[in-house]
Amino acid sequence: MALSSSLLELHPKAWRLRLGLAHFHLYRREIRAALEQLKQIDIAAPDDRRLSVVLSDRASLGDPDGAERDLNRSSLMRRPAQLAYTRARIAWSRGRYAEAARFYDAAAESATASNLTPVADESWVMSGAARIAAGDLDAAQSALDVAAIKSQQTHYTPEAVDAYTYGAYAAYRRGDAEGMERRLRAAFALVPHTSASFDELRLFALRVHSPSVPHVKPGEDLQEDFGVASLVAAREAWSRGNNAAATRLLQQARSEGVDSTWFAEQSALLAYDLGAPPRTTFKPDPPYPNRLRFVAIWELGRSAKLKIEN
Repeated sequence: MALSSSLLELHPKAWRLRLGLAHFHLYRREIRAALEQLKQIDIAAPDDRRLSVVLSDRASLGDPDGAERDLNRSSLMRRPAQLAYTRARIAWSRGRYAEAARFYDAAAESATASNLTPVADESWVMSGAARIAAGDLDAAQSALDVAAIKSQQTHYTPEAVDAYTYGAYAAYRRGDAEGMERRLRAAFALVPHTSASFDELRLFALRVHSPSVPHVKPGEDLQEDFGVASLVAAREAWSRGNNAAATRLLQQARSEGVDSTWFAEQSALLAYDLGAPPRTTFKPDPPYPNRLRFVAIWELGRSAKLKIEN
C-alpha cells in the first residue's frame, strides 16, 4: 500500500494502480478510503471490463448516484452486457432487488450472445439471488436451476456451487425439503473438503438440519482460518440440540482472532439461534462478497422482521 501510494504521487492517472490500491483498502475494510480512490479514477481511462468494476464498486461502497451518473456518460453505454451488469449492481446497492434481477437477466442474455462467459454465469446466479432478496422465491428457484446448469456446462464451478446453494436456500424457504436436499448434495459434490466454501456450505446445511452434511475426518478442516473450525463445531452442537456446548464453542470461536464480515455474520446468526436479539447492522452489499454470506444476511433480516411483527 505504501509503494502504491508513493507511485500514485508520481503518476496520479495510473488508474490500474489506483484500482489496486482501492482494493487493498477494501481488504482492510477501510471503506471510505477505498471509495475515495475509486472516485479519482477517470472513467475515460479503464477498459470496458474494469470500468464496470470501478462503477459497480463505487455503488456498493455508498456512491450509487455518482456511479449511475458516470455510467450514463461512459463507454459502457455501447457495451450491452457490461452496461446491464453494472446497472444490476447499482440497483442491488440501492436495495431495488426486482430491478436488479431484470438487469441481471439482460446482462446474462447479452453476455451469452457475446461469448462473455464469466459475466454471463455470474449474472445468471445473481439474477436468482436478487429474486430471493426481493421475496420472489418461485422465480428465484427457476432462475437458479438454470444458473446451475449453465455454470456447470461452462465449467465455472464456484458459480455452480453458489447456484445450487441459493437454490437449496430457496427450496428451504418454500418448504421443499426434498428439493433442498437434492441441491445441497449437488453443491457438496463440487466442493473439496479442504476449501473455505466447504465450511460455508456446511454451516448452512447444519442450520437447516440437512442429512447431506458430509462427515469430516479429524484434521481435515482448514487450519489457517482461526475460529472457523470452532464456529462449525458450535453449529454442529446447536444442530444436535446441545445449546450449552454451542454457546461455549461460539465464545471460543469469537476469541480466536477471526476478523471478517462473513465470520461476524455467521456468528450473529448462530447467536440469534441461541436466543440473542437479531442484528441488522451488517451491510448487505460489499464489493466482491463471499456470496454465500447472503444466506446469513437474508436470515438475519428475516429474524429482525419477524421480531418486529411479533
